[in-house]
Amino acid sequence: MMSPEMMQMMMQMMAQHHPAGQMPTAGMADGMQSGMESGLSLEVIFGKAASAAPEMTPDKVQSLLQAQLDRLGNPRLVLGAIGEAPDGSIIAEIRTVDGALVQKLAFNRFPGLVRQID
Repeated sequence: MMSPEMMQMMMQMMAQHHPAGQMPTAGMADGMQSGMESGLSLEVIFGKAASAAPEMTPDKVQSLLQAQLDRLGNPRLVLGAIGEAPDGSIIAEIRTVDGALVQKLAFNRFPGLVRQID
């Protein structure tokens, strides 16, 4: 039996090669469909934007990361400051409720790639 992580990775690889850019969902469990159809995955927090928007804006980054944090379900993590860097990328912070920096991410506007920064 395939683990949920392996299934998600396989579904994302297949979605990248599907002509319409989306996977056919016939035969999948409803729980898997809702997560895949939303276009959001926890991979964004870990530096991989599998389904990023064509152009990222600070508002899109905020809604994307807030949805990821909500789905993660850790009450100690909150979204910190979101702003623009001089190079045009969007910088977002994930912090603890005490204000300690957990992770700082840079989103490239096109195509929405994510990387962790110091």
